[in-house]
Amino acid sequence: MNRRPHISVKKYFHFWVSEQKSTILYLLITVTVLPVTSPLRVEVGCCCHSLSPKKKKKENSEDRSRRWIGGSETLVEPGRSPRLLEVRGVRMSTPARKRLMRDFKRLQQDPPAGISGAPQDNNIMLWNAVIFGPDDTPWDGGTFKLTLQFTEDYPNKPPTVRFVSRMFHPNIYADGSICLDILQNQWSPIYDVAAILTSIQSLLCDPNPNSPANSEAARMFSENKREYNRRVREIVEQSWTAD
Repeated sequence: MNRRPHISVKKYFHFWVSEQKSTILYLLITVTVLPVTSPLRVEVGCCCHSLSPKKKKKENSEDRSRRWIGGSETLVEPGRSPRLLEVRGVRMSTPARKRLMRDFKRLQQDPPAGISGAPQDNNIMLWNAVIFGPDDTPWDGGTFKLTLQFTEDYPNKPPTVRFVSRMFHPNIYADGSICLDILQNQWSPIYDVAAILTSIQSLLCDPNPNSPANSEAARMFSENKREYNRRVREIVEQSWTAD
């Protein structure tokens, strides 16, 4: 029986610096034939553009975000299609693990804009995720890291979600825990990982100051929006350099 090969495209980066500006060229140049058991990964493209110092910081932040959630193939940037990633060593013997694998595949195949996530190596019960700050808001440009810890009760019970990145928000505690109804008494088994992350992304620019987890941020949001937005922009810039 003939074995149909799969194709994997490797990415190589070439950098050079001109006298006036730094230019980055992304080239996808190598094709490798893999056994049939290997996952299909195909992405073809080329992009050449100049980066300002501020944009370089943001790009470096996105590179760190890729490493945070398991490498460049797991990070889905806004406006880009994902590449498929295989989760190895996953024991699929429980309903929770099977459901999480479906969530992962759905998140890769039809990702909402501005979010990305993947299980940690060989542990589908613990995820790393990234939320990009919504456009045209004080959070615009930020890349914020989170963890999601699931139990065998999922999806009947929600995961424990926590920001790893430093945050300043009325509904986010100092330890990164999130005060959000769908993670508490309004949870439903119909919610998946994509729904959780998009809800948190929406919370960033639509907080509830009447149920504060951070009283200073809640007061500032209600009484001094200009200063609140300034503090948020500081958090955004910190997200570019934080490991």
